[in-house]
Order: sequence, then structure tokens, then C-alpha cells
Amino acid sequence: MKQQFDMVYCIQCSTLVPVGSVEHTFRTGFYKVKIPLGQCISCAQKERASKELGPLITLPLMA
Repeated sequence: MKQQFDMVYCIQCSTLVPVGSVEHTFRTGFYKVKIPLGQCISCAQKERASKELGPLITLPLMA
């Protein structure tokens, strides 16, 4: 039987967020035994934007 949860713990910003504000919910791992872990929409958007920008400064490699 699948349980329904109304809150998910965002592993990136360390907050409890409503299920409707979650981009990803993980099938394994729980916060305080019963609250599933996931990533909120806000953190997912920030991560996606940082990946799209790429590194802002590139340093030459020292040989």
C-alpha cells in the first residue's frame, strides 16, 4: 500500500515543503523516519540555471 505524504524534506535547502512544491521525490531515504526526501522546485530551478551558465571563471591549469 502506498502512503500519501503532504510534506517533503528538501535536501538542498533543508526545509519542509508541500508536496505540490517538489520537483523530485526520492523513493529511498526519509527525514525523521516518515517524511520523504526530495528537492523543491526553487532549488531545482537554481541548480538548472547554474548548470546552464557553466563555470563563470576558468583558471589555467598549473603543470
